Amino acid sequence: MTESIRQIAVRIREVRENSGLSPDDVAVELKISPEIYRQYEAAERDISHQHTL
Repeated sequence: MTESIRQIAVRIREVRENSGLSPDDVAVELKISPEIYRQYEAAERDISHQHTL
């Protein structure tokens, strides 16, 4: 993955942690599986544009 994707992954984790949410909580809100959300935070998967709005 590119550096920008890694930076986004770090930032979404920071926002989630600062909000007091678990990865599962965020996955439910985004209507995605917890595994996919974890891949986003690990920069293993590019984030779908529909989840950034």
